[in-house]
Amino acid sequence: MPISKSAKKAIRQAAKRTVHNRTIKAKIKIGIKEILSLAIKKDQKAAVLSSNIISLIDKAAKNHIIHKNRAARLKSRISEALDRAKIAPSKREIVKPKPAKKSIKKKPVKKTAKIKKSPIAVKSKSIKKAIKSPKTPK
Repeated sequence: MPISKSAKKAIRQAAKRTVHNRTIKAKIKIGIKEILSLAIKKDQKAAVLSSNIISLIDKAAKNHIIHKNRAARLKSRISEALDRAKIAPSKREIVKPKPAKKSIKKKPVKKTAKIKKSPIAVKSKSIKKAIKSPKTPK
């Protein structure tokens, strides 16, 4: 039984994370089953679904919900099933390079030099103030 506040909070956090992680794992599991069943039927919906599930698998591996080697194995199984069914990958998976933005040449702005006060000038001002208004003892 936790005694301190932090231990109680850690238990609450762990419970929330467990529920969240289980839902993600369940989505992956159900998605893979659907892809494999659609691939057997040679349905083109498998390609679109595969890109979504592969994205979900990558995110889960990045957040350490599943191991990176397991993620690689699952993605390999999905792509192998699509290859066997001779289903082309969806257009979402193909990443096209973005065209380079045209750079607009700007005229260089001349920077004006700021005049910095030397420490000697600052000290002399404070000394002059002290001389003008001397403190009188009570």
